[in-house]
Amino acid sequence: MTGTGGLSHTLSTRQLFLMAFGAAIGVGWLVVVGDWLRLAGPMGTVVGFAAGALVLSLVCLCYGEMAALFPVAGGEVAYCYETYGLVVGFGVGWFLALAYLAVTAFEVISIGWIASALFPGIEGPVLGTVNGSQLTLGGVLLGVAGTLLLLWVNRRGVKSVARLQDWMTAVLIVASLAFIIVGLGGGSTANLAPAFQVDARGAILPGIIAIFFVTPNWLGGFAFIPQLMEERAPGSPPSRAVMAMVMQVVLAAVFYSLVTVAVAMAVPRATLVAGGGLPVADAFRAAFGSELLVRAVLLAGLMGLITTWNAVFLGASRVLFALGRAHIIPKQFGRVDRQSGAPTVAGVFVACASMLGILLGRKALLPLLNVVAAVQAGAFVLVAIGVLLLRRRRPDLTRPYRVPGGAPVAVLAALGSAFALYLALVEPYRAAGGRIPLEWWLFLGWGAVGVVFWLAARRIRSDLSEPERRRIVLGQGVEEAT
Repeated sequence: MTGTGGLSHTLSTRQLFLMAFGAAIGVGWLVVVGDWLRLAGPMGTVVGFAAGALVLSLVCLCYGEMAALFPVAGGEVAYCYETYGLVVGFGVGWFLALAYLAVTAFEVISIGWIASALFPGIEGPVLGTVNGSQLTLGGVLLGVAGTLLLLWVNRRGVKSVARLQDWMTAVLIVASLAFIIVGLGGGSTANLAPAFQVDARGAILPGIIAIFFVTPNWLGGFAFIPQLMEERAPGSPPSRAVMAMVMQVVLAAVFYSLVTVAVAMAVPRATLVAGGGLPVADAFRAAFGSELLVRAVLLAGLMGLITTWNAVFLGASRVLFALGRAHIIPKQFGRVDRQSGAPTVAGVFVACASMLGILLGRKALLPLLNVVAAVQAGAFVLVAIGVLLLRRRRPDLTRPYRVPGGAPVAVLAALGSAFALYLALVEPYRAAGGRIPLEWWLFLGWGAVGVVFWLAARRIRSDLSEPERRRIVLGQGVEEAT
């Protein structure tokens, strides 16, 4: 069954939750747990994630009100178009596409790394050096093959994407529980000391803040649910989607907290933070000497990689599809397959951009995560403020879901997200010693490409009147209610 613009209406609330949860878990924790412990300590990391989960739960409520008003593909594109106008709607959609493509690049780079740890020798010969890290034949082939596989799955329709997500998330949860239980049960609580890392002045707050500012990236999988509201199965009330978003944030925070504590208990802190490679796998190998347990860790990482890759591929194609359908960028991006209801040109664009991510190298992994954190936090600020503005400007709209607590909750969500945005932009600059960091270059480069797309589509935008574009962006149901 196809809906507006040819998209299908098939996703259940459970599938929306699994899409968001799988997107949030990912594989990055395999690499950065050592950094978390070095910056904040185990309990500092837990507090940082708890603070992030609190703020993002409030953001979820704001997204719920907007998503219930505008249950269309593109999510934030529609919300910001209605609230701030065409240019901001395009800008938000364009930079969200950057965030999603940054994650796909992260997965393309990481899959060879994780696969070589699971299956030594699969990396093959070294082709050269990229950004200070080796580029191997096996890593390139795995990245390209994974991208093409996801393109094929996406071309089969959102039902196939959801089915893949269901299975991969189930394996991820089982494998994660295995090593978390062993780490908590077999590790030593003595290794948790100090619970909070202190800086040169004896303060614990800087470490906690360092964790908090990246939580939009690590816990922000819920933002994929608004992207998919147009593809929900009929009859599902918006409140269920909101519940799925909040549950994803809370459970992802619990997952990362348990992983951090389990790894911290496994080995002494100095051993963990001093090593390179994959700290989680190294910690369990050193503590328990079990390759089976190490493989459970790596399998969880690989499944998390696939679930995130699968979700962001879908999300990126939906954002570009929404922009193309409304003739905001070249209208070819709005094309869908007649049988599956999947965006075609948008999917191919995402696949090509993902494969180019291989050229960034492993040293780009942390900057890519910082880019995602900044874009996500910026979108959260705009959505939370948008709830307040639309309530004032359009009190006549029927709201199937309203933020509990009203304006104070939206204000707190906006302030917390703005703080995370500030940190996500400033901290990379400080870490770069005053030089322009890679994150800023990515923003500038993608912004320049966006200007090109905007100018190229100028004539195409004139093909639609603004009332017609508004009907397409916001959905026929909203136009009728208005």
